[in-house]
Amino acid sequence: MRRTEYRIITEDLNRDKIIELISGYYSGFSITENTGFWNHEQEKSITISIITTGSLKNLQIVQTIACQIRQVNKQESVLVTEHKIGAWFI
Repeated sequence: MRRTEYRIITEDLNRDKIIELISGYYSGFSITENTGFWNHEQEKSITISIITTGSLKNLQIVQTIACQIRQVNKQESVLVTEHKIGAWFI
């Protein structure tokens, strides 16, 4: 089945608040810990992966979540990517 994977990459701050925030929109998602670099500085970061339909509504929800995370973490920006994938529950 054709799906869209949205990824939100952000500094690893306020994780419990971020989980609570995303859970208000989606019942399933993944969080992966990373080491990132911003302005030549190393930082702990996370990648949030949300797989859903590629509808305009879901894009708007992901953008809303990213803006809320940016505010919660007091960041200049967070990165959002969109990937068209095939995904199945087996």
